[in-house]
Amino acid sequence: MIKIENVDVHGVARAIYSARNAMNSWDKSDSNFETDTMGENDLKLAKQLVKAGTDHSKFMRMITVTCDITAPQFWAAELDTYKIATVRNSCSFQHKGTSKPFSIRDFSVQKELYDILAPEKEQRKHSIIYPECSEDDYKIYSCGDRNYKVFKNGKIVSCAYQRKHEADNRTRHFSERVVLPSKTPHGYYMVNVGGRKYTEKWLVHRLVAKVWMDNAYFNGAEINHKDGNKGNNSVDNLEWVTHRENEIHKFKNGLDGRTIHTDYMAWKKAIKFNTYKRQKIKQDYQSGMKQTLIAKKYGISQSLVSQIIRDDFCKNNELFMLAETWEGIIDTLNSFRELYIDTSDYNYFIAIRQLLPMGYNYRFTWQANYAVLRNIYHARKGHKLDEWKIFCKWIEEELPYSELITMGCSE
Repeated sequence: MIKIENVDVHGVARAIYSARNAMNSWDKSDSNFETDTMGENDLKLAKQLVKAGTDHSKFMRMITVTCDITAPQFWAAELDTYKIATVRNSCSFQHKGTSKPFSIRDFSVQKELYDILAPEKEQRKHSIIYPECSEDDYKIYSCGDRNYKVFKNGKIVSCAYQRKHEADNRTRHFSERVVLPSKTPHGYYMVNVGGRKYTEKWLVHRLVAKVWMDNAYFNGAEINHKDGNKGNNSVDNLEWVTHRENEIHKFKNGLDGRTIHTDYMAWKKAIKFNTYKRQKIKQDYQSGMKQTLIAKKYGISQSLVSQIIRDDFCKNNELFMLAETWEGIIDTLNSFRELYIDTSDYNYFIAIRQLLPMGYNYRFTWQANYAVLRNIYHARKGHKLDEWKIFCKWIEEELPYSELITMGCSE
């Protein structure tokens, strides 16, 4: 990974103005010193000088770029091969390297390893929403002596009603009101209808489906939220499905809570179990024992027995092995870090520095000029490393007058 921020570019107007010294053509300059920008005449001249070669484009050395870069050490080492007219002030690992525990996010690795070893906590806190619909787009649901408007967008409204108190023979009138749903622990929305005498508890999506949709399969069937949002209970977002169809929809759309992290934890459990008892399980199977009996004997699931017999733990086996290796590296670094903090023994700090992978990310402030950036760009624009691809794209899209850097001499 690489992150470039806090970019400052200086000296644009002064640089091209100085390029006119050779022909004393300052009167033709149309650059703006206050905004540090080139005019059309000066930009045209700048391109001509760049095409003419490095001897004529010395003005590029006067346009300076300063930025903060966070990148892995191996990339910074390659960047230092262009250490002519550049300055780098780095963060100090000596002073701050052990200020916090190491994690996988401190290193430049493939994205899947972040998801495996440091998964983001996914927030699925859906709020109730009501898509637009007509005020007349509802059907009545009756419960006891109460009527309810069940709107097509999932909103439920209690109709106006009156109630007579036998104690004082008075009649109370209740106006129409929206029924506010409560949220269940599983994230669904529920309403109470019918009042105290005829109380019914309904999940909103099931009530909407019962009123609006063909409920021939109501008993035992399930209702699926098409967009995965449990707060969107409009008719257009609901469909009757079998349990299998519902589970398939959850799996395909990542709504079942299963992630590559949970797969990795299951893989580790299987691998560790396999390490100690693999041969015994295989011997039992080869002797004719059924998988169900093997599972009962070792207190494990039949699917795990099948995996061990076939040595088929996971389609991500190689990725998970790499993740386990990184987990071991990070645990080792954190062990030395704790010993260093507890004892202040500098030898532990030296051990951390010796073991620290080159993929460790650190931040530095870097200064260069357009001439150096032009050399870097044309040397690295086709590089296979993602860091160089991102860096060259940053030059192309973020720096002013980047065409002076990216254009070839023959253009």
